[in-house]
Amino acid sequence: MIDGIRQLAEHGLHVFGVELARYLVAAGSVSLLLWLGSAWTLPRRIQARIADWSDRRREFANSLMTVTIFGLVGIFILTMINAGVYRVIGAAPPMWLGLGEFAAIVVAHDAYFYWMHRGLHHRRMFRRAHLEHHRSYTPTPWAAYSFAPIEGVFEAAFMPLFLLLVPMHAGVIVAFVLHQIFRNVLGHMGHELAWPGFTGSLDRLADHHHPPRSAPQPG
Repeated sequence: MIDGIRQLAEHGLHVFGVELARYLVAAGSVSLLLWLGSAWTLPRRIQARIADWSDRRREFANSLMTVTIFGLVGIFILTMINAGVYRVIGAAPPMWLGLGEFAAIVVAHDAYFYWMHRGLHHRRMFRRAHLEHHRSYTPTPWAAYSFAPIEGVFEAAFMPLFLLLVPMHAGVIVAFVLHQIFRNVLGHMGHELAWPGFTGSLDRLADHHHPPRSAPQPG
């Protein structure tokens, strides 16, 4: 039993470290690129306001909490794998199968996120679960994981629910989580880098951090 607890604790620390590393690499690399390419990126800012260090500190502190939640969920997933409830295959899949699994999990997550996000904007949920994320009125790449704990739990719940229904190869899961963090960082970097008129760009997500007049307001 002690060995089992030690294994879970080590796995939780490992997941925490991996989640923290991918957050730091994704947010840090995009921030660095925006800074190095400022002559090109500054005219493409969505807002005139520039986030200050207090914004970034808040976003980073919230993100550490989210990473901790992801680590705890990682312990739960390992427990379910060991119990035979989840099937995660370590071997590399054939190319066609890996691409199919990746497409399936991306589509499933997009559907999950859409309905979860709509729920978080409900009046009964917004202030307690989603307002913290919208405190980033001028989002930066560091806002990618800036959630209240309740939203962090909802965000982390996707993978346990998906694995309950679909067996996956471990390599595909790794590809998916890397895709997600970079997609999330790009969606919060506060710049519209796509070509003019491309309103479906991921970058347009940052524009949605202006609180709509009809939505619940902070305060």
